[in-house]
Amino acid sequence: MRPDATTALLINVITAAGQFQRDLQNELTAEGIAAAEAEGRYRSRPPALTGLLPGQPGPPSVGMTEGGPAARDDPAEASS
Repeated sequence: MRPDATTALLINVITAAGQFQRDLQNELTAEGIAAAEAEGRYRSRPPALTGLLPGQPGPPSVGMTEGGPAARDDPAEASS
């Protein structure tokens, strides 16, 4: 069954509006990526640990004591 002229027109208009929306979204995404790259915050995350070699302790976490979790769990140190 072949659509009549009105149906074909509506299908073409809806398709064109969808394509316009997709092109606009791609354009805005590209602008956002360019702005983020200019600020240095696109596709990058600050390293959690810097300048550490394997086996070196990292920076203490919030709430950790100087001795680390093993020192807190030691019953000999808990009584002192």
